[in-house]
Amino acid sequence: MKVKEIENNLSKMLKKTRYEHVLRVRDKAIELAKLHELDVKKIELAALLHDCAKNNEEMYLDKYNEEFENLRKLRANNPDMENPKLLHCYLGRIVANKEYGVNDEEILDAIEFHTTGRINMTDFEKVIYLADKTEDMRNYHGVDEIRELSKINLNKAIVKSLDDTIKYLIEGGREISITSVKVRNNLLKGV
Repeated sequence: MKVKEIENNLSKMLKKTRYEHVLRVRDKAIELAKLHELDVKKIELAALLHDCAKNNEEMYLDKYNEEFENLRKLRANNPDMENPKLLHCYLGRIVANKEYGVNDEEILDAIEFHTTGRINMTDFEKVIYLADKTEDMRNYHGVDEIRELSKINLNKAIVKSLDDTIKYLIEGGREISITSVKVRNNLLKGV
């Protein structure tokens, strides 16, 4: 599927504000991909599809229940799959494959792990993760520092992002992804 077709389909499937967010993530991801010498066309595709299942989780869960259960078996030790706030990440991987014809594992992994991260993320995955957190309309304490760090050191930017996210979740009495804690701790070793 071509980029314009994907954009057209997403504009119909997503809420207007979500679609606008996706376009800003795409722009930020392309900017970071150029700085870090990554494949811009693949980054664009991953960024456009990173939230393709957002706000339609129930519909996609019904439609792709068998695929979701197969993914759940592959990720048997991942408690994040039970978190409703993260469901769109796993379903997004499936939707990108089934509805948009994406077979590239690098793109599918970036979609799946764009919210929590994972141990041994590739730079490609890091760019999608950070583009989602730092797109130009994001406005939270620390975002400017994360934006600047993301231009020069992806690992430091992710650690800062995770630190801020974990604090925010604790202050709000919300559940924290175990994966995100592991990613942060693992990245700290190399920062």
